[in-house]
Amino acid sequence: MLPSYRSMPLPYHLFDLAGRQTEKLGLRLGDLRPETLTQDAQHLTGLDDFGDPYFQAGLAKLLESLEKDAHLRFYGRLVMRFMIATSLSQRLLFVQAHKNKPELFQPPTIPPVIVTGLHRSGTTFLHRLLALDPAHASLPFWRLYRPFQYPGLMDLRKIKAWAELSILKPIFPGIQCKHRIRPLDPEESAWMLGLTFHSMVFWILAPVTSYMRWLWEQDFNPVYQDYARLLAACQSTAPGQRMVLKAPDHMPHLDFLVDALPGAHIIQLHRDPATCVLSLSSLFYSTHIALSENVQPRVMAEANQEMTAYFIRANRRIRQDPGLDSLVLDLDFEDLVADPFGTVRRIYARFGLDFSNNYAEKLAQFIRRQTDRTLHSHRYSAEQFGLSEATMRAYFQDL
Repeated sequence: MLPSYRSMPLPYHLFDLAGRQTEKLGLRLGDLRPETLTQDAQHLTGLDDFGDPYFQAGLAKLLESLEKDAHLRFYGRLVMRFMIATSLSQRLLFVQAHKNKPELFQPPTIPPVIVTGLHRSGTTFLHRLLALDPAHASLPFWRLYRPFQYPGLMDLRKIKAWAELSILKPIFPGIQCKHRIRPLDPEESAWMLGLTFHSMVFWILAPVTSYMRWLWEQDFNPVYQDYARLLAACQSTAPGQRMVLKAPDHMPHLDFLVDALPGAHIIQLHRDPATCVLSLSSLFYSTHIALSENVQPRVMAEANQEMTAYFIRANRRIRQDPGLDSLVLDLDFEDLVADPFGTVRRIYARFGLDFSNNYAEKLAQFIRRQTDRTLHSHRYSAEQFGLSEATMRAYFQDL
């Protein structure tokens, strides 16, 4: 089984020790109290209106889970404090923009293309293929993490995203072969939904198991209303282009997604769920082990298995509605990997999109650059997490 603790690179280890000593002197640099985080956000923005208070339940549960479940290092506490304060700041800026510039939040006239499916079912690969089309607009990591500019003359969001990812990269073991995040690359909209505090992004970074389990019991209607407004604001920066988005998180909430974004072209990928759970757990292990002093690989993998089962059950129930089901194009992971060009042509034919010669050339070049390393270098096993692959497959067969 994978270890529960990993030594950090020396500079980070020394920084962690220094931070602990500083906190013993009374300076709470990793303070995760809600009042401190709220003050941080208000100080960064000069604003105080957070809008609809539904997010507060998610914030409270997240902070509780960080204290109860996560066993954060000093460095981990600092990272999570910074991330939560950033999400709160973005919420303040979001509410302010909605009041001051309502014209930015008009529903898009061009229906977006949205990719969903189980985590690790090929959604990132397909999303990046579709984003190559010059007629499409995707959302890079820097914009998803900070949709709104902070007050000031210069927009530093790209530089901040580059600096933050550069600092974190050395402490995330093997992350490059599992999921590569770059500031300018398209990413999933879970990052943008951080400001709702009903988002998988916090589970991506830290072992907040009770928060994750709480999350899927909530009413996501207000979350998707915010999501539609956020996408409208992003669409205003790319007039005339079709937004191309992806988020596995949509899979159990297609009903809310369709209500919030009528006319959206939805693609759902399918892959063996046991494989998805193991791949996802391997990815999350790389992030959790960097921020936590006591990662429990089996607990994490079982939580991901439970989450995946929830996704499947909820999606199956929602898609019993024939009207909603007819809106979704189902694709298989193996077909995507075997014939990415043909898969994209199938998508364009289904939704009546223009498959231009320019896009065809870009797509073919991109596919040629892909190697087996991109899709198949990530290695994982059930035994790494104290599980049996046969038992996992039986678990999903019984759904």
